[in-house]
Amino acid sequence: MLPYSEKDGKEPQQKTGSAPVITVFFSTPTDLEAFGRRMQIHHLYYSVSACASDPLEDALCDGEVYRANEAEAERLLGSEDAGKVHVYKVHIPNSLQIIGKCGEGIGDLNVPEELKKVRSSGMCMIVGGGNMLASGFWSSGLRVPVSVHDDSFEIDHGK
Repeated sequence: MLPYSEKDGKEPQQKTGSAPVITVFFSTPTDLEAFGRRMQIHHLYYSVSACASDPLEDALCDGEVYRANEAEAERLLGSEDAGKVHVYKVHIPNSLQIIGKCGEGIGDLNVPEELKKVRSSGMCMIVGGGNMLASGFWSSGLRVPVSVHDDSFEIDHGK
């Protein structure tokens, strides 16, 4: 269900091309891959929006969700805790300009206004998936621990 081949487990090249990305890791006690299969979800993806906006109505950009590899999970959680939760990651463009370009093709979204909101309220993310039968799921919002500096993001360590 995750977007990469189960055969080789490799992530495809990011759709942002060679643009820099911020990799955001998150963990959950739920195996999202198994949960998605039970719900017949095609794939998991994320969506980012300003924290002050409705994430389902005012999404600026989206992308795929990947399972973190064992080494990444151990580096983040320690070897003892890595096997107790499921760790995933997303690659978010590290540029408001690129995030804005993603949002330009989304209905009547006021991209400049949404980017101002990202600067003032921060960036949030939801994770979910759907299928051809119009069913699916979305997580609650998760604040991405970054601050905006000029056009790019800086990771807020410890948040």
